[in-house]
Amino acid sequence: MHTDRTTVAARPPASRSAVANQSRLFVEGLDGRSALARRYRDLVGQFTSDVGGNPAEAQKQVIRRAASLSVWCEAVEARLAAGEDIDIGPYTTACNSVRRLLLDIGLQRVARDVSDDLYSYMREKAAERASGEPAVVEAAEPASDETRASSPVSAPVLSDDGGEHD
Repeated sequence: MHTDRTTVAARPPASRSAVANQSRLFVEGLDGRSALARRYRDLVGQFTSDVGGNPAEAQKQVIRRAASLSVWCEAVEARLAAGEDIDIGPYTTACNSVRRLLLDIGLQRVARDVSDDLYSYMREKAAERASGEPAVVEAAEPASDETRASSPVSAPVLSDDGGEHD
């Protein structure tokens, strides 16, 4: 028998778990005041916000798994930064799993426009070559295609011997 979810009445809070009522983070009565629990709660909140703030139960489950693995990865990264050895296999597996989970809940790769950064970098390098000293160039407004075409700044080209020329 098929049941339409839209017609099923919500159960009263007293008949749901504390996790479903959002009064506890975990089914077991763990203390939610630790740094890891706070970070987990922060990530769950951020991921929930990232999907529009009202995820379906399946999305909530994916969000909780992504947050759990993210916290675990961050703890491993802290040990690595402290100079400890880590087992790279489980860490890499967890990182890839987090990425896939985030894709499942709607994370999208968006290319960042770096054209203005490249133009500023090229201007800075040209100024350094002209003066012989490192130059600090303020970021400018994006130039039009005509301005860039007539600009004295050109990208360095590597010759076969590894040297640069214009």
